[in-house]
Amino acid sequence: MTASPAVPDTGDRLAKVIARSGLCSRRDAEAWIVAGRFTVNGKNVLTPAFHVTVRDKILVDDAPLAARHGTRLWLYPKPAHL
Repeated sequence: MTASPAVPDTGDRLAKVIARSGLCSRRDAEAWIVAGRFTVNGKNVLTPAFHVTVRDKILVDDAPLAARHGTRLWLYPKPAHL
């Protein structure tokens, strides 16, 4: 059996990572990025089209970004007439 070729980890867009940490929405995160509030690995990021991985150090206003929140799912009973 041959091993599959290693696929490089391109990561997720910075705004998505910020939103999943629970800090703000993706759209708000994009505005914050353009405003220059985020640094990745010590470099200021000014474009939302930036990909990060779990190995990157992300700071917001010189404070570490919170860990990702787990996905939550709510189930609600639907009335029979709907």
